[in-house]
Amino acid sequence: MVKALKKTGQLKKSKRHDLGYDNQVQPTEKYDAEKTYKKTYGYQPGIARIANPE
Repeated sequence: MVKALKKTGQLKKSKRHDLGYDNQVQPTEKYDAEKTYKKTYGYQPGIARIANPE
């Protein structure tokens, strides 16, 4: 993801950026749900945020 942002010019080497990433557990009983790190069945989509701290 970071490489793609650098290539498209959205991240610059001359600026500082904060990257935050987390997985959010969404419990569900759907047939394709897998066991999560919280010992429940569900989905764990990744959520990322990039900020420019100034």
